[in-house]
Amino acid sequence: MANVGMLIAAGHHNLLAGNRVVSSGRLPDGRPLRHHFVGIYVWDCCYRHIPEGVWTHNTARDNVVGNAWITTRNTSARTDYRLDHCHPGTCTNNKSLPGTVTTATEKAERTRWVDKLRSRRIQTGMRSS
Repeated sequence: MANVGMLIAAGHHNLLAGNRVVSSGRLPDGRPLRHHFVGIYVWDCCYRHIPEGVWTHNTARDNVVGNAWITTRNTSARTDYRLDHCHPGTCTNNKSLPGTVTTATEKAERTRWVDKLRSRRIQTGMRSS
């Protein structure tokens, strides 16, 4: 389990582009994920911008996120992005999925991904020789 879908937390000239992150904030058995935070973030988690150049030109663009987390009242809330430390003008064209993200949304996203791989004749996993 993770508390983030994808992230840039340190470094320079990192790029997150063209990704899809979908999470209902729940495990397959319906229990909430603990400490679930955000779909995609670009955030210098250590706040160590010094010396200059250590944190610069980090970008998240052209992504689609639907990221839910479960509140203490067992309701769904959304935190799709945290782009606090993007280089100016670089974190653009990021979109959020509409509506409530559920386990059915996750299953539909997996089906979309599998269909995309099949249509491009891409195989994953081990193959026998």
